[in-house]
Amino acid sequence: MNHYPAEYAENINALKNGQGVVRIESWMPDEVIGKLIRRKLEQAEGADITVTYTVITDEMQQAAHNF
Repeated sequence: MNHYPAEYAENINALKNGQGVVRIESWMPDEVIGKLIRRKLEQAEGADITVTYTVITDEMQQAAHNF
């Protein structure tokens, strides 16, 4: 029985179909990045994944906190 929301299942299916995108942000520690990529590769079950890297500046973080 699946206890995850439908969106989670859709994301897993996208990974398995080779359409998954993993977004890495510059503020993430290396340990978190490694664990995230490993988990997504396992969920993809051998399918290719796309990894994107986004630079988050201090100004962007401040704007998000002040929003």
